[in-house]
Amino acid sequence: MTTQTIDVPSGVAPGVAQNNLFFAWFAGSLASCGAVTFTNPVEVVKTRLQLQGELAKATPGVERAYHNVAQAFWAIGKNEGLWGLQKGLGPGYMYQIMLNGTRLGFYEPVKNALYTGATGSTSRGQAPIMALNVAAGGLCGVAGAALGSPFFLVKTRMQSASKFAAVGHQHNYT
Repeated sequence: MTTQTIDVPSGVAPGVAQNNLFFAWFAGSLASCGAVTFTNPVEVVKTRLQLQGELAKATPGVERAYHNVAQAFWAIGKNEGLWGLQKGLGPGYMYQIMLNGTRLGFYEPVKNALYTGATGSTSRGQAPIMALNVAAGGLCGVAGAALGSPFFLVKTRMQSASKFAAVGHQHNYT
């Protein structure tokens, strides 16, 4: 029986393809979804406070349901429960998958395609060309923003909806 030696770049586990598009997309998506799970309640409170402030500017004398960040957390948690603080989490996940999965997952393949078009070979082993790196980042960023934008809209509308303290026009998504 013979053994075969495979050269693996530093920092890459054997068996994991460094340029695997699905792996890069999945890793970027998973990391951003993990983060949004913890930051979504803060975003719910921020969205409600912002809308309340806009409504107060437009119609002076309106009673304020939320007085500060801590009280808003308490009021939403007390009246709407844990799920009230996690409103919009599903579209938030989809937004992160579309935005960050696209930006992080497609950057290397797009960069390599640009390098191949400009120099005849991929970026591996070449001196960095700033313009191509910026172009790859810009293309992936624009694509991610375009794909994620509809989910961001739905997420924000869901976060603003409240039966306890309706602020402005309510969009009821289920």
